[in-house]
Amino acid sequence: MGSRLPCRERLLVDEVHQMALAVVAASSRNDLKWRMSDGDQVWHVVVADVAFLNRVSRCEEPVAKGDILVGDVRIRQHQTAVGLRTEYILEKVREHRRVDAFAQFQFPCDDAGHQDPSPD
Repeated sequence: MGSRLPCRERLLVDEVHQMALAVVAASSRNDLKWRMSDGDQVWHVVVADVAFLNRVSRCEEPVAKGDILVGDVRIRQHQTAVGLRTEYILEKVREHRRVDAFAQFQFPCDDAGHQDPSPD
């Protein structure tokens, strides 16, 4: 039997972007990977903002499915022996928009797409 070659990866991209991500599922495990969506795709995102995670764990900042987190996301892409590998790391949560808070302030729209704050 032949020996296996060591697995090698080459870092191709390492950039930080401000992004809005919707929570699909928060992880309670120690790996801190949450499932999040940018509205088009769902990714596993490592939440690395310790201050945010501490607020969540102390129930000071509850997080629910559909909440939107706006923050600094590091995107790293590696070339591997079998193709590309991409990792997403939410380094800093700058804003937390709760889905229920958005829904309570949303006014219905008329047929022309204008908001109508008056009750029926």
